[in-house]
Amino acid sequence: MPNPGKHWTASTTLRAAAWCFGRRPPGTWLADMQSRLYWNTLMFESVLTDELSLLTSQLSDLQDRVPLPKFVKMEVPALQRLEEPNSADAFCHYHFLSQIAHRVLIYRIKETIYYSGSYPPSSLEDEFTYQLEQWRHQLPAAIQFEVDSEMPPSRFPRDVVVTPWLRARYLVAKWHISRPFL
Repeated sequence: MPNPGKHWTASTTLRAAAWCFGRRPPGTWLADMQSRLYWNTLMFESVLTDELSLLTSQLSDLQDRVPLPKFVKMEVPALQRLEEPNSADAFCHYHFLSQIAHRVLIYRIKETIYYSGSYPPSSLEDEFTYQLEQWRHQLPAAIQFEVDSEMPPSRFPRDVVVTPWLRARYLVAKWHISRPFL
C-alpha cells in the first residue's frame, strides 16, 4: 500500500458521504455500487487501522444502515450489450459477500473478547467457534474449503487465490478466538 495515510483520509471522507446513502432508492444500480464501495472500504479500513494503530473513522457505525450488495445489473441498452453474465460474476459476488460476513464476525470477536476488559468465558469461545464453522459450511460450493486437507488442484486461476485466502482468514479467526485462552 503506497500511502496508508491517504487511504485513512479517504475512508473518513467516505464515512461522511455514506450518511447520504439512504437518499438513493434501494435496488438501483447506483445504490448497489455505493454499498459495494462502503463494504470494501470498511474491510480495508479494518485491516489498515489494526495494523498501523490508526484511529478508526467510525465507518463501522454505519454498517447497520448500509445494506449488503445485491449485485444489481446496470441497465444497458440492447445495442451496447457485449456479453451475457456468467458464473464468474456469481463467483465474485459470493467471494465478496463471504468477506463481508467474515469481517463482521472478526469485528464482533475483537469487540467482545479483546475490548470487554474482562477475561471472556469459555462459552463465548464456543459460540464464536460455532459461528465461524457456520460461516465456513455455508459458503457456496465454488468457494468451500477443507481445513485439515491439502487444497485440491485448481480448475481456474481464480481458485488459486480465492479459496486459500478464505481458508487463511478462517485460520486467523480461529487463532483470534483461541488466543485469550492460550
